[in-house]
Amino acid sequence: ANIRVTAGSQAILIKALGIIVTASGSSGALTTIRTSAGAITLQSNSDGNADGGFIHIKNYASISSLSGNITLTGGSDPSTGFAESTSGSSTNMAGILLATGLTTNDYSDSISIDAGSGNVLLRGKTNGTSQGRGILVPRSSSDSLRSSIKGKNITMIGQSTGSGSWYGIEFGAQAVQSG
Repeated sequence: ANIRVTAGSQAILIKALGIIVTASGSSGALTTIRTSAGAITLQSNSDGNADGGFIHIKNYASISSLSGNITLTGGSDPSTGFAESTSGSSTNMAGILLATGLTTNDYSDSISIDAGSGNVLLRGKTNGTSQGRGILVPRSSSDSLRSSIKGKNITMIGQSTGSGSWYGIEFGAQAVQSG
């Protein structure tokens, strides 16, 4: 499903008690969340409880605001909270995952987060997830399908806490491309 706001600088807030997952698009039909200049916020685990709530942006997705800020976060206060995977989540899970599937064996193809002249803030955390990451952006399957994050200022805060968790932020967690 696509979400578009075309009037002025109206904002989009997607707020969930648990997880937020976008649908997978295709090369001919991207899944889009778009404003004309308003802010876009995806806030998982909005009650801030220990169950957590991650954000999963699947392949062929576009989040664009032209000039509004884009924030992917979680918790009861989106300015300080984290989208979070917890010990009950899958192995290799991340607080924020930009990929088709839930593991490092999946690719990040044609995912675009573009705030134009606005700022981008990603706050992801893993807490006790085996091999978990705060923020995970795997490699693309080919150069023509590269994913991107664009904005005036891009801030990524990734935390990895608890036994078995790996990295705060990881890019390119896929085998080296050949060819």
